[in-house]
Amino acid sequence: MRLTLFLILMSLLIVVPLEVDAAETHVIQREDAPLRKGPGAFYPQVARIPKGTELTSEEAVSGWFETRYNELSGFVSLKTTEPPAPSADVFSNLAFKPANVKLSQYGMSAGAKGFAMNFSKRVEGNAGLIEQLERYQVDPQAYARFKEETYQDRNLQTLHKRYEMPPSAVRSQYTDMETGLGLGIASKIGSLQLYTHAGLTDYLNYVGNLVAESSPAYDLPLKFFIIDVDQANAYACPGGYIFVTRGLLQAMQNEAELAAVLAHEVAHVMNQDGLRELSKRKVIVVAENAFAELQEALPEEQDPNLKAAQEELDSFALSAYETIFEGRLADYELEADAAALLICARSGYTPSALKDLLERLIRKQSVSTNEHYSPPQLKDRAKQIGRQLHSRSWRGDFKNFSERWESHRSMLP
Repeated sequence: MRLTLFLILMSLLIVVPLEVDAAETHVIQREDAPLRKGPGAFYPQVARIPKGTELTSEEAVSGWFETRYNELSGFVSLKTTEPPAPSADVFSNLAFKPANVKLSQYGMSAGAKGFAMNFSKRVEGNAGLIEQLERYQVDPQAYARFKEETYQDRNLQTLHKRYEMPPSAVRSQYTDMETGLGLGIASKIGSLQLYTHAGLTDYLNYVGNLVAESSPAYDLPLKFFIIDVDQANAYACPGGYIFVTRGLLQAMQNEAELAAVLAHEVAHVMNQDGLRELSKRKVIVVAENAFAELQEALPEEQDPNLKAAQEELDSFALSAYETIFEGRLADYELEADAAALLICARSGYTPSALKDLLERLIRKQSVSTNEHYSPPQLKDRAKQIGRQLHSRSWRGDFKNFSERWESHRSMLP
């Protein structure tokens, strides 16, 4: 009997260690994967991890895993452990060179900020806005409370499985050059007059991050701002800077409509629609190491090659600004609308909200500087969205959050 008991105890000692989960090994498959302070794209970037690096983690949650790299603790997107899909866009084909990266607190190189400052001055943008756009950060704890209030007992994983997104070549970061171009363009759009109410800006970013987290761009940092103009418009810039006008916000009747507009703009960033056509021009762009030399104050006598690169980038950025401000190709708008329906459904918002908003703008005979918010384009978009809504069954615990929206809309001027 004693021998039997001894053998049972020994077997338990052998089995128990095997039940402990071993740390999982991940290998970075993307160039310079961002290490962030928390499991979300809005957390500051603390390092860039080179391709081929092996990392260990205990578990992965919502597309992120916690790890350590060079004595730094943080979170890395699971997407960076998958080989990138082939892409022909000009930015994806630029080499990332970690040795040349000058990383600031928010992950922006001196070259990106320097280009944005100079471009803004040349096109009469709001150069002072660049610091403000760069500085804005979502409060993680406040966002976590907002997210908990939004979903409570609802199961997002069920919605994600039910409404799968098509395969996408979305990357996990922006190049420094793309960030610089986007920030310069954003400073030009922001010169229309930024509305800086902190509570409303935070709310916009909470909703924007909710929809982004349910999209293939969940690990791309995005920032959302309000332009204080009457016209109904929304703009998505390279580098993840998204603007919605006061006029468009005032036309909305619930939070689902806001989520739909932001999901549409997230889709533009996801698809790089502000740059796709420009990339086909095969413009000559400066390599990342040369771009890093574009400081805030360019020397009077600079390298001719660097000056030519600066002029080429100026032309590129100006064309991108005109495309974003005046309207992209109609096909891009329809693609973004289709993606927005899925993203809204995945994030628990009523998918038909976008159609409701566009039809309301039609009835109000909305005026806009963007052709895609003009009455003829609005009618075409609403018609296409209607067809897509009827092409499948939309089932889920969808909500509009009308009361929460009304409490925030009262903050508009």
